[in-house]
Amino acid sequence: MLGGGQTLLVTYGKGFYQGKGQPAQIKSKGDVAKIPPNAEHWHGASPDIGLTHIAISLNLQKRGVGCLKEVTPDEYEVAKRTIENTINHKPELPVI
Repeated sequence: MLGGGQTLLVTYGKGFYQGKGQPAQIKSKGDVAKIPPNAEHWHGASPDIGLTHIAISLNLQKRGVGCLKEVTPDEYEVAKRTIENTINHKPELPVI
């Protein structure tokens, strides 16, 4: 967690970002994730390609960087399945 929040700038590859209690999001080159202060979250590479990013931590005087726990394989798998289901879901278009 970061007392002042964090901004992630994805510079290469593809990965996941997930805030506590929120669905996982896929992040690719050029994407930005704005993480609010003290938000519990995780981010990491996708299973098929790495993820390179720049992490900007804001207002460190409020509280420095603090890592909590590792993401479990089950948590990662749930995030991966959630994203795959979102990508594969094709909503029906209304008939005009």
